[in-house]
Formats: sequence, C-alpha cells, structure tokens
Amino acid sequence: MPGREHQAAVSVLRRLPSLSALPHLVSIVSDFFGPAPTLSLSRACATGSIELLEFIWDSSPTSRHQTEFWSLCNYLRSDPHYHQWEFGESLEVAAASGNLGVVEWLFAHFSGCVVPVQVVEAAAKNGHENVLDFLVEHDAGEECVIREGVTLDPPSKRITVPQMPADWTGPGNAVTWGGRAMLYAVQNNHLDTAIWMYEHPFHSGYRTDPNELDRIVDAALSNGFVELVAKILSRDNWHNWPVVYDRLCPDPERIETLMKEGFYLVEQDAANRAILTLARTGRLDLMQRMDQLDSPEPANALARILYWKDALGEACKRGGLPMLKWMVEHPTGNAVLKSLNPNDAHAGLLGLVAEQDSLEVLKYLHGQGITDPFGDALVHMVRMGKLDFVRWMVEHITYTHAASVNAVFMAAAMSGKLEVLQFLMAVDPSTVPRSEGCTATAFDNAMSFGHLRCAFWLAKLFPEYVPVGDNLPMHVGSKFEMLLFVHGHFPVLFSPLFVELHRALHSNMLRRTALFTFYTGWKISLTTTAKPPKWWMSK
Repeated sequence: MPGREHQAAVSVLRRLPSLSALPHLVSIVSDFFGPAPTLSLSRACATGSIELLEFIWDSSPTSRHQTEFWSLCNYLRSDPHYHQWEFGESLEVAAASGNLGVVEWLFAHFSGCVVPVQVVEAAAKNGHENVLDFLVEHDAGEECVIREGVTLDPPSKRITVPQMPADWTGPGNAVTWGGRAMLYAVQNNHLDTAIWMYEHPFHSGYRTDPNELDRIVDAALSNGFVELVAKILSRDNWHNWPVVYDRLCPDPERIETLMKEGFYLVEQDAANRAILTLARTGRLDLMQRMDQLDSPEPANALARILYWKDALGEACKRGGLPMLKWMVEHPTGNAVLKSLNPNDAHAGLLGLVAEQDSLEVLKYLHGQGITDPFGDALVHMVRMGKLDFVRWMVEHITYTHAASVNAVFMAAAMSGKLEVLQFLMAVDPSTVPRSEGCTATAFDNAMSFGHLRCAFWLAKLFPEYVPVGDNLPMHVGSKFEMLLFVHGHFPVLFSPLFVELHRALHSNMLRRTALFTFYTGWKISLTTTAKPPKWWMSK
C-alpha cells in the first residue's frame, strides 16, 4: 500500500546507498513485512502492542482503490460498515483483557461509533472495573435520549441504547449498556464488579427482567455472594433466602460450619449438593470429612451415586489430580464408573478434561479404562483448541471409524482452530482414516462459520478449490472479515441472491447492523424492510 513505511525496511535500506535512487523500495519492502492479510485489528488488540495497532492503522487506506493484494487493511478505514464492526470487535477484545491502554487508543482513533453491549459484558465478565469506569467517563451518548430494547439475536438480552442523531459522526463514541454484564460478573466471581453494576443506575435492565434477576441470584448464591444477594433481595423482603442458601449452594466455609453443627446428618440431599461444591472448589479435606459423616454408606445410595457422577465431572473440569483420584478410587466412584456407558458417558468425562490444562488428568482417566471409541471427547478437545490434548489422544487411542475422524476435522474448521487443523492435516491418513471429501467439507465449514485464518490457509493449500457447501450461503456473512474474503477470493459466490439472503438473515441483528449494509455493486438500503426471497419462504 503506497505511503506506508516499516521501520525495519527504512533501517535496512539506509545501509544500502546504491538503492537510494529507488525510494519506492521502502514501501515495497514494507508491504512484505506486513501486516498479514488476515490480521484484523481485533486480533492485533489481543497482543496489547500499540505499535502494531499503529502499523495496521497507518497501513490502511482512507479511500477505496484497487490494490495488488487482498488484505483486511484495505477496508478498515475505507469502508464505514467494516470500520464500525471492527471497532466493536477490537474494543471487546481489549475490554476482556482489561488493557486500558488499548481501549484508550481505540477511542482516540475511532469516532462516531457505537460501543456494542458485548464490550460491557466482556469487561464485567473479567472483572475490569477500570474499563467500565472509562466507558462511563467517555460515553458520548450520556446526555442523549436512552431507549430500552431487547436484542433479537440469541440469547435475548435487555439493553439501553443511546439515540444518536442520524448524521452524528462524533466526537467520541456512544456506549450501549445492559445485557448480561452483571450476571457474567457474578458467574465469574467478580463481586466488586457486580456491586459496581448494581449501584450504577444506567445498568438496570435486569431490574425489569425477573428471569435475569433469578439467574443473578442463583449465581450469587452458588458463589457465596451473600452481600450481593442481600442487596438485591432486601427490597423484596424475602427473608427466607439464607435457609434456601444453606440447602442448595453454600460455599466451602459455610459447608464446614454446617458440618460442625450436624446439619448434613439430617439433610442428606443438602450433603449431596455440598459434594458438588467441594469437587468444584477442590476442597478434598472437607470432602473426606463429609464422607465420614455417613459411613459406611448414606441412606440414599442411588442419589449419592448420581451426585457423585456430577461431582466427578466438576473435578475433571477443575483438574486437581488428588481430588479426582480420591473420588475415582472411592467405592462410590467405582460404582459410578461401572454405571457409565462406554460409548457416551466415558467420552463425556474425557471431554470435560479439556476444560483444564493438565495432561496428567487425561492420562490418569485413560489409565482407569475411560475410553473415547467414537471420538466425542476428541471433538470437544478440538473445539477447545487444546492441541497438546488432541496430539496425545491421536497417539494413544485408535480411531477406526472414518465418520468419527471426519467429525474431528469438521470441529477444527467450524471452531476456527487453525493450529489443530494443521496438525490433523499432517497426520498420516493410514493412522487416522478419513473419508474422501473430508478436506473439502472442512474448507466449506471454515467459511460457513466465519473463520478467516482457516479459510485463508486452506485456500492457499488448495488453490483450485471453490467452496460450494450447501449451507455456505446461510452462515458465511456471520463475520464481516469472511464476507470480505469471499468477495475478494470467490466473487462467483457473491451473487445478487447471496446478498439478498444475507440481508434477510442479518437485518434484525442489533449489534451487527454493519453486516447487511456492506455492498459490492448492489446497494443494500437500510431504510427498507428486509424480506427473504420467495424460494426461501417456500422451504
């Protein structure tokens, strides 16, 4: 792209005086250095490098013109719809990581945009009150009329949307509040953040949504946030909630107190529920003490087995090997393993191991005879992007069903796990058999589910292939970058029917209004009511 200069290129060419008469070489070499064609601003935000963000910004033209190579940079500052889209995507990444420097950079470089509610949710989910404070202080929509609404794309959430003038282009950016931000803060153990949201009046959607309030209270009770529950429920005069809390979801400290009081000798159902909490929190000491209360066996052994099975799943997700070994080798654990169906329940336990990072847990369960005959656990590990787990499973478990292996390839492509997909493609087909056409279907799925890096890599690997999957027109527009990729690499797919269908599918997405305003020769009006084509209505 003309005009951009990479510092490394300048430094190298400065040492070659013979090339000083060719100043255009700096731009050519800079193009070679990057940014990568598939590197979006949002992915760059994950690195936290302001220098990289500046490089991408400076490499992005401000007006539309033909370039020799396809790159996302071509659209960042020249296409207003992608500009808004990438602002929201980038801000969500920065909010999730709590990188206030990146958030400030984005607000300094973008203006006249709307912050989607997912940004607020990401900050709350990860407990970053510094980001929330910044959004409050820099909300350009604070003085505007606020409209309460409900998102139409699932899951349905109540939001408060600032009503900005139609011709508004800044200064600043307006913030959408609400969503499930408070619930996510509670679920992820960020009590201070949850209280922060409770005390700010603009975040009040949950107060008019009894279902959301119930979810928040349940999550708060599960995590022992008694103070927050008291704040929320005090206005409803529900004074009986401490009793329900003791029965259903106490924290480990409360469990220890109730144990001393003999509560679980009478309330065995509460004892079973407490086992779930102890497995989830890794309190093996309290688990062993709980086991001694009803030795040699509880009054309702079947109920204990059912709860023990769920607790085993919690232990697998947490990854503490001492707790897991004790539970598996316990008589109740033996009864649980005998009751499992090897074809599905075994794979369920192995799949839960992918929620944590210890390979030792996986090896231990495999040593106990836990199997994965149809690849269900392997598929889950692929979706989680756990390459070490996938490699170990492929090396130690024999998969003979081509359909199972195909599902693994599909999972890698559909979830956008490029490193896992590259590993699977390199595995000897005689070792891990897959059916003919598996690679083509993976290509279709990568595009259908909007995973640009996978699609770009597969396009280079199979340059003659043109994706034609049946469900391609249904999903490819779910990510703006993929829409640009399709138009740049497979224009034959970008037909008027393709545009019409995507307009119908995405016109109601409150967050992603930029999607269906994208055009490449066919103008798509924001003012008309979107209707699906007649052939679609007949399905």
